[in-house]
Amino acid sequence: MSRRSSYTLLKHDLGNGAELRILERRHAQEFLEFVGENREHLSQWLGWAETLVSLEDAEAFIKRGLECFVSDGQPRVGFGKRGNWLAGSCSCPFQPNYGLPKWAIG
Repeated sequence: MSRRSSYTLLKHDLGNGAELRILERRHAQEFLEFVGENREHLSQWLGWAETLVSLEDAEAFIKRGLECFVSDGQPRVGFGKRGNWLAGSCSCPFQPNYGLPKWAIG
């Protein structure tokens, strides 16, 4: 494995084998599969779940998330646990008037 492919931009250990990682382009296929398997449930709250249907859609979604992270410091992360890396995702939009994070989980 090359050094570049094993590098993770952001990773946070939640304990008991669970972790948060920033979604990167290399996660696009796994993210697409996760959304496809959970589309009906996700679509109740997340409008993008209906339109994310191809690898290109997943790559574009992740790219937009990375661009937002660069511009405003708000990461779009995935949850994982012991070998089943992608078990969900969330973003953290900060409230400008309070400076406190408000997590959106989907």
